[in-house]
Amino acid sequence: MKKFIWTLLTLIAVALGALLGVYKHQKNSGVLGKDVGFIRFLLIKRKPGTGSKEPGNKEPATTGGQKTAPVKKAVFDREAFGKLRISAKSSYREADFTAAELSYTKALELLNSAEPGDPELALKLDRMRLRSWFFARIVENMYLDNLVDGVDIVQVKLQGGRKPFFARLLEKTDYQITIERQSGITATVPISEVDLLVNLTPEQYRKTLEAILNERTRKAYGAVKQDYQSFFLCAAFAFQHKLTDRLTELLEKTFEHAESERLVNRFIPSNNLELKVALHYSFKRDTKAHVYAERLKEERSIAKKDEDKTIDKTTPGSTDPVPAGTPAPQDKLDEADELFKEGYAYYRKAIPGTTDHDINLEKAEPFLQEASEILMEIFKQQPDNKEIENNLSRIREILFDIYVRLPLKR
Repeated sequence: MKKFIWTLLTLIAVALGALLGVYKHQKNSGVLGKDVGFIRFLLIKRKPGTGSKEPGNKEPATTGGQKTAPVKKAVFDREAFGKLRISAKSSYREADFTAAELSYTKALELLNSAEPGDPELALKLDRMRLRSWFFARIVENMYLDNLVDGVDIVQVKLQGGRKPFFARLLEKTDYQITIERQSGITATVPISEVDLLVNLTPEQYRKTLEAILNERTRKAYGAVKQDYQSFFLCAAFAFQHKLTDRLTELLEKTFEHAESERLVNRFIPSNNLELKVALHYSFKRDTKAHVYAERLKEERSIAKKDEDKTIDKTTPGSTDPVPAGTPAPQDKLDEADELFKEGYAYYRKAIPGTTDHDINLEKAEPFLQEASEILMEIFKQQPDNKEIENNLSRIREILFDIYVRLPLKR
C-alpha cells in the first residue's frame, strides 16, 4: 500500500513539474496574460491540442506548424492624425474636394491601423471621405462661365423693357455693337436697339455677381418649402463665377434632400450607381445607400460575367466584338448631328434679355438631350473615340447652361 502511495505521489510531482514548465513557457511567449497565476492556469479548461482559451489570450495562429507572434497595431499617432483632419476640413471648406477626399482617406487609414480604435469617429471620417468624392464628381460636370475673367465686361439693356444682361464687348461702332454672351456665342446688335451700355471693371463685375448670388441664396433659404434645385442653381452660379466661398455650403444644402439624386440622373446619366451610394451614405441615408449598393454589386457581377465570356470568345483566330478603330455607325452619328444642329439653332437665338429667351431654351433642350443620349450609347462601345467624347462634352456644357438659365419650372 505504501509503495502504491509513493508511486502516485511521484507521478503527481512529475505531472506538476511538466505543467509548471508549460506554464512558464506560455508566460514567457505571451500566450498567457501577466495576471494569470499557476493555480488559475491549472483551472483553465482545455481541449486536446489547444492552448489557453482565456478571453484576451488567444493562441497565436500557426503556419506550417510554427507559431507566429500576435499582430500588434501601431501606437496611434495623434499629432499626424490631427494634422490630416485639419487639412481635410480646410480643403473641404475651400471646395477643394479632391484634396479633401485624399486627406480624409489618409486620416481614416491612420485611425484604423492604430490602437485604440474609434469606430464612431471612423464612421464620420468615412462619410466625409465619400461626400468629398461625390462633390468632386459633381463639380467635374459643372462649367465655368465664359466671362469669368471679367475682362471687357459690359452690362447691356435692350429696348422694349427687356432685362439687362452681361456680355463681353468685342467691338463698338456708330451703328452696332458686337458682343460675346455668357454662353460663348457672339451676336451683333444695332445701336438703335441698345437702351443701356455700362462698362464694368473686373472688380465691379465680381461685386455685382456676389450681390446676385447673395440675393438668390437669401431667397432659397427664405422659401416656405426649401427646394434642392434652388440651392443647386445657387451652387452652380457660385462655381461658374469662381465664387467658391459658399460653394460647399450650397452643395450641402442641395444634397441634404433625398430627392436631389435626380440631379445625378440628369448630369451623370450613366454609370452613376456608385455616386448614388456615396451621396446617400455620406448624408446618413443608409437604407437608400444599401439599396443602390446591392444594385451596384449585381451590375458589377453581370459585367464581370460578360467580360469573362468575351475573354473566352477572344481566342487565337477569333475577332473582338468591337475591334479598336472600328468606325461609329454613320446613321446614328448623322441622327445625333441633325438633332444637335436643330437644338443649337434654338440655343443661339436665346439671347438674354429678349422676350423669347426662355422659349428658345425650352425648345433647344429636348433636341440636345436626345443627341447626347445617342452619342453616349456609341461612346459606351467606343470609349477611346475622342471625337465623340469631345462632342458629348460640348453638348453637356450647353445642357448645363440651359439648366441654370431656365427658371424653375421642373
